[in-house]
Amino acid sequence: MWRTACLILFFLVSSVALAEAEGFPWLSSLELGDQVKQSGARLIDLPLGLHALEEVSDENNRIVIGVHGWRSEGYEWVYPLLTMDSDRTTTYFFRWDFNECPIKSGRILLTEIQSALETHPNTETIVIVGHSLGGILLASVADEFTLAVKTEIHLVASPLASIESEACAEQALPERSFASRDIFEWRTQHALDNAFNRLDEDPQNVEIPGSLVVRLPDTYNGRRLGHNWSISWVAEKLVDE
Repeated sequence: MWRTACLILFFLVSSVALAEAEGFPWLSSLELGDQVKQSGARLIDLPLGLHALEEVSDENNRIVIGVHGWRSEGYEWVYPLLTMDSDRTTTYFFRWDFNECPIKSGRILLTEIQSALETHPNTETIVIVGHSLGGILLASVADEFTLAVKTEIHLVASPLASIESEACAEQALPERSFASRDIFEWRTQHALDNAFNRLDEDPQNVEIPGSLVVRLPDTYNGRRLGHNWSISWVAEKLVDE
């Protein structure tokens, strides 16, 4: 009877583990094409927090983190995450509550990055890409990123001019970019970005001393280079560096 009970317990534990493994959006299982929206939904269905999308290896020396924007459906992240990954990279996705002040989730992200570094002793570089409101999240805590490794903060199609608000009084632009914590601003064309083109002024236009500003082109692979495609364009540029 004891042997039978052990077998039943083993079967139950194995079944749960298998179900979790099948349900988890492992990076290698995310699909493009007709399945991209289903893949994106799996990302957005993750619980709040920082999630490794692949097995963590001590040999990897680079961490890439994607931070989604307001009401993201996740599909716009599938190609960029696959593109930025490599044999020496561990790729993460940060799920956060965009109905709260971004700075609150930004500080949670920073704490979770510090914890992740403890499991990545050989990390040399962290690349964090925030899209749209996710860029505001990163910008609002950029001055608090005093990590022991080189950090790149990429703000993609982010309405940074709206970072300061009465509802989120603590939020402000970073004071400056510096060597160990580089800030990159990737701005879409105001007239082509449907998230911004109804506004008289381009909300991406701000001054962050020392940051590198890149204005994206009009088209990408024959398509209008708008709000969501901007992440894919930037991901390819980061790989080409």
